[in-house]
Amino acid sequence: MFTTDTGEPIKDRNCLRWWYGRLNASDLEKRPFHAARWTAITNMAEAGVPLEVAASIVGHASIRMTAEVDNRVRPRGRVEAAQLIAQIPPD
Repeated sequence: MFTTDTGEPIKDRNCLRWWYGRLNASDLEKRPFHAARWTAITNMAEAGVPLEVAASIVGHASIRMTAEVDNRVRPRGRVEAAQLIAQIPPD
């Protein structure tokens, strides 16, 4: 839950207004607010944060949701995987 400076819950519309303002100020394309959650999970995965910890941080009841639904693989990860596979000697 996000709160105001006085501790009151932020209204949905105000939260989205803030979110889109931050994206605009950073010259980033308009993205759903939930995309920040996906990005956070992906960043945690790339940093080696255990799935159990990432699931706890984002409030998932199980790591299955974190691993199967929200964990996004970035292109850099695909390149690194291809490089590792290329190092395997042929049979």
